[in-house]
Amino acid sequence: MTIYEKYCQLNIDGRWINLEKTENNIEYFCTPIGAEIIGWENGGIHYCFIDGYGEMVFAANPETCADSYVYPLAKNFEDFLRLILACGSTTAVEQIILWNKEQFDNFLHSENNPIVPEQRKVLDRIQAEFNLTPLANPFEYVKDVQAQFDDSKIKFFNEYYDILGLDYPNVLKTPFGKINILVDGVAIQYEARSFDYIKPPVKDKPIAGCYRIHIPVENSSCIQCMLDLEDTKVGVSGSSGERYLCREFIYDTTMLAIGIEDENPSFDSERVENGMQYRINDRIDEVIFGIAWATDYEGANDVRVWFAADPTVSFKTESEK
Repeated sequence: MTIYEKYCQLNIDGRWINLEKTENNIEYFCTPIGAEIIGWENGGIHYCFIDGYGEMVFAANPETCADSYVYPLAKNFEDFLRLILACGSTTAVEQIILWNKEQFDNFLHSENNPIVPEQRKVLDRIQAEFNLTPLANPFEYVKDVQAQFDDSKIKFFNEYYDILGLDYPNVLKTPFGKINILVDGVAIQYEARSFDYIKPPVKDKPIAGCYRIHIPVENSSCIQCMLDLEDTKVGVSGSSGERYLCREFIYDTTMLAIGIEDENPSFDSERVENGMQYRINDRIDEVIFGIAWATDYEGANDVRVWFAADPTVSFKTESEK
């Protein structure tokens, strides 16, 4: 049994230390994907574990004044309890990200951080049940945890990026703009896999970019791959081949193509403005988009990008080698 599991079994009244448990956890826009909420403070601040980070304890604050909405507080739940013992509640611990040492000390010993009898009872019980001591130097401990933490792998739901006006993570950026994937009109997060086209003519003269995007169909009816075209001078056209349909974008010596599979009864393949789409007719596991571009395009006889964007061609991606 972990310390957190034992803590839950003890039914400690976390309200008095601003770590209130509730059966109806409400996810905010900044609640990470894979978060297990372990308690709440006023103002929507919630404390959680996140999949992939073990027992590290995080704060998620929808009204943060810091540079991040989610930040670590403790390496594990035991240290988190020891921080609470040292500070009286989660309040001072959570705000260390905003403070210098003087501000922290002033708050900790001010009338804004009183220890009421009910709160003291909870702190004493935690100390006795877990045989813990208050963490020495709590300010320095939290600052060190936060200084060493890389938050780039924390994943959020689409709402987080939409509210903050940010690109979705790992969005594919091309010379003509970013690639958006829409499922039934709603933009989604996706993974663009680097693809190694190992046959002529691409093998003989490599191109600048070649990717595949695999999208699960599930219950979708329309899946689109759209270029967020930033330059109106770019020429837009289309071409096709055996079981293959594509949209092409050309300006000067740069050519980009978005390709999709064609002539499959499970879907209709269609060109749309600045992209391609699949209209699903029958059950199918996934659809694939091919994206490729060259920055040394040599004109109509240069068919490297056309070949490389064909998603019906199957070789191993770099991640699968």
